Amino acid sequence: MKNKLLGILKIIFGMFIFYTIVCLLGYGTYYITFDEKTLSFKNFLGMYGILLQVVVLVMVSMKNNDK
Repeated sequence: MKNKLLGILKIIFGMFIFYTIVCLLGYGTYYITFDEKTLSFKNFLGMYGILLQVVVLVMVSMKNNDK
C-alpha cells in the first residue's frame, strides 16, 4: 500500500515538474510573440492549474486500471 502511494506521488511530482516547465515556456512564448498582452500571468496559471488537474486525474485513473 505504501509503495503504491509512493509510486502515485512520484508520478504526480514528475508531471508537476514537467508541466511547470511547459507552463513557463508557453507563457514566455506568448509574451514574446504577441504585441497585445491581454492574457495576464494569473489567468495563464489558472488555465495551467485546470490542465494539470485533468492530467493528474487521467494518469492516476489509468495507473489504477493497469492491475
